[in-house]
Amino acid sequence: MYSKYKNKLQGENDMAKYGKGFGRELVEAFKSGEITEPITRKTLDKLCEIRDFKCPESYLNVFLANSSSTTHSHTYKKYVESIGDGKYIIAKEYR
Repeated sequence: MYSKYKNKLQGENDMAKYGKGFGRELVEAFKSGEITEPITRKTLDKLCEIRDFKCPESYLNVFLANSSSTTHSHTYKKYVESIGDGKYIIAKEYR
């Protein structure tokens, strides 16, 4: 167990559940043209299908809101920005 945490402390991302991490995969899919804006909950379903991710519904239901919230967690990366009505765009720093 110790070596797993040691790697994480050294900056290696061996803990990602979905490819490079769901947020990073979302950004890469946008940049490659696999998905388009506005990003919605249905977009996340499409990403899971394209990348063959088996994400729990509960995770997908909160991912966009948590990824855009400035108050959710200071360690949670803000990959998207809300444009209202359940629609999001990729945050400027990840375009």
